[in-house]
Amino acid sequence: MVLGVRVFIADENGKFTEQLVHTLDIAPDGARVGGLHQPPRVGQIVAVQRRAVKRSFKVVWVVQTGREYQLGLEASDSVREHWALELPTARDEYRPR
Repeated sequence: MVLGVRVFIADENGKFTEQLVHTLDIAPDGARVGGLHQPPRVGQIVAVQRRAVKRSFKVVWVVQTGREYQLGLEASDSVREHWALELPTARDEYRPR
């Protein structure tokens, strides 16, 4: 699902930079985001803001795609409500429409 989000990344001096990016995949426990021009390090904690809600995520991987970067993000707890969407659970059965 593609959603516009803001990613806040702290540099080595503790100064935050903000990048407007987009999700590529979302899940109750993380996300894959793309469109970054300055990536964080693997293992770094970043803040992701969707609407008025801001949460912390751990960067688990970074890959360069052309001039931009994608990040794999992992939450320490469920972030289902962070996306302001109704996400299916593992117990939900898929039913085509």
